[in-house]
Formats: sequence, structure tokens, C-alpha cells
Amino acid sequence: MKIFKLSIFEIKKIFRNPGMLVLIILIPIIIAYLGASFYPENLMGEHKIGIYNQDNSFLGRFGFIFLKQFLKWDNTVEINSEEELQSFIATRDFDSVLMIPKGFIDSLRNYEENELYIIPNPDKLQDAFSFYTIVDALFKELSGIPELSSGSTTNFLLQGGISVDENRKKPEIKLLIPQVNSNELKLSENSSLGFKDIFSPVVAVIMILLFSMIGIGNSISQTKENGLFDIYRANGLKIYEFIGFKFIAYFLIGLVASIYSWYIYRAFGVTSVASEINILLIISLNVFVYTSLGILISSITSNSKSTSFFLTALTGGLVLFGDVLIPIPKDSIVLQFSNFLPIKYSIESWRKLSILGYSMDNISKEIIYLLTFGLVFLISSYTLMYIKNKR
Repeated sequence: MKIFKLSIFEIKKIFRNPGMLVLIILIPIIIAYLGASFYPENLMGEHKIGIYNQDNSFLGRFGFIFLKQFLKWDNTVEINSEEELQSFIATRDFDSVLMIPKGFIDSLRNYEENELYIIPNPDKLQDAFSFYTIVDALFKELSGIPELSSGSTTNFLLQGGISVDENRKKPEIKLLIPQVNSNELKLSENSSLGFKDIFSPVVAVIMILLFSMIGIGNSISQTKENGLFDIYRANGLKIYEFIGFKFIAYFLIGLVASIYSWYIYRAFGVTSVASEINILLIISLNVFVYTSLGILISSITSNSKSTSFFLTALTGGLVLFGDVLIPIPKDSIVLQFSNFLPIKYSIESWRKLSILGYSMDNISKEIIYLLTFGLVFLISSYTLMYIKNKR
């Protein structure tokens, strides 16, 4: 009986935190929504894909008709000329373009090395990754299509009948990158748009969230809760000085954690065509933004438990709804909401540097957004803490 009473007491104590009840109610709703909306059956059918065949030989046209059967989606657009291609790219209203070069089918027939080109939309690299993966898998399968051995029926049977031509290799898929200030296409030094190339910047930013945002938020809340903040203030420490030394400490921790994560991925084969200086600059900018956000959360919440809960929920929300890891349907309201989350611009800018080889000038929009987020977070943090602790 005593154990039962203590259990009731413990349950009541757990639910004193309203966040627990919110989690119990919201988590099943969120998971159900993710399952129903984020992964519709025809997710790739929503992608707008262009197909441009430059191979106008008889074999090329025949092969193109055959290939189109595998890419029959509602939003697939056939491009017939260079002018149409330039106009299509200029709209930026596409996910990817598949370009089949001249002589492709003939070189495939003659066992020669050949290439296909994919033009990704720089603003939709995650969608371009999905298409790249499908095309890569498709040609891996097509390169191993069984074929009938030629000759008489006797020879056909003696040679094993249906066989797989192991000498035919799949084409190499290369990336053509649209330039920011023109419709010019530039061949990328990075020929890969694989999962690790898309995913590695996400992991590096998550390290910043864990060590800088959550770290500084919990630290400031605990400092205020255990009375150490009042001791600092009684000894003449200004609020901006308090924020400053916390900021520097967790900025450095997040910077080291993110750099370490990024270069561990590089050691395991992630390719990057970005300047190392540019990568370090974008890492530093992201650490600034999320360290400032952690300070803001700690200045809003009333105790360390609520701070910890809020920061954990915020981290999950940023990753889930930031359109950086989980594909979001184009007609979903969540896609519009993601435009107001800093993580969207963090990952997009990083991917444009490492995958597309863009310069810092080319990602000026993302840099401005991130700087604005960081300054708003930091100024708001100082203002709130100053008002709460004004003497």
C-alpha cells in the first residue's frame, strides 16, 4: 500500500510540469502527421523535373523514349532546345534537370565510358538529392539488364541463353551548377550528391545546437537558480559582462564541436569543393546564431527545468520542421513555416558552399538572414535580462 501511495505521489510530481502533459498529447499527433504528410506515396511525383535530350541520333531518340518510361511523373517537363533550358533554369521553379549528351546511347552500346548530367536547383538541394539517387540507382540497374545471346538456337543454349553483360558500366553522373548571377552552367568539381554530402552539414549544425545553444541555455539557468548570478551582480558584474563571458565560453565549445564533426565526416569520404576559410566562417556564423538563441531562451524561462525542456523541444522542432532533413510536401503549411527558422538558412548556405562550390558572395542572402537572427536573439536576450534584473 505504501509503494502504491508513493507511486501516486511520484506521478503527481511528474505532471506538475505542464510540459509533460503537452508532450504526451502532442507527440502522437506530430508522429501521425509526419507519417501521413511528410511521406506521401507519390512524394517524387510532386518534384518538377526537366529532361533535356541532346542526343538526336536515331538510337538517341529511341533510347530517350525508353528512358522516359521510368521518369513518368506528373510534373516532368521535356526540354527541346538550349533556349528552353535557359528559360527553365531562369525560373528557379524546378528541382532538377537531367541532361543526356550527344552520342550517349551510341557510346553505351559500344561499351565506352559515358556521362550524364544533372542540374540541381541550388535552392532545393535536398530534392535534387532525391532525384540524383533515383537516377543513379536506375542506371545501375539498366547497366546490368539481361540480354539474349546472339546466334542459332544451339549456340543460344550452349552460351547459357539469357546472360548479363558484365562489361557494360553505368554512366558517370556529373553535376552542372547554375551560377547565381547568370544562367551559365559550370561543371562541378564534386561529382557526388549522395546522402553523406547532404547529411554532414546537418550533423555539424546539430553539434552546435547541443553544445552551444543547449549548453549555454542550461548553464545560465542553473547559474541564476543556484544564486551564483546574484553573487556576480552583487560584486559589480554587469549584465553584458555576464552574457559576454558565457557567450565566449560556449561559442568556443560549439565551434570546436562543429569543426570536429565536419572534419570527421571529411575523413570518412565526404567531399567538399568549398574554401576551408569559407567553411570556418559559416561555422562561426552558425555558432554565433545558436549561442545567442540559447541565451534568449534562458532569459525567457523561469527555471532550469523549463529551460532544459524548451531547448530540447526546440532542437527537435528545428530539425524536424526546418526542411533540412525530412522532405516536406510542397503544399504543406510547414514548408512556409520553415522559412522563419534559422536552421533552414544554416544548412542551405553550408550545402551551397560544400556541394556547389559557391563563394560567400553567392550566399549573401543566407548570411544576411543568419546575421539578423543572431543580432535579434542577442539584443533581445540582453534587453530581457536587463529588465528582469534592473536595480
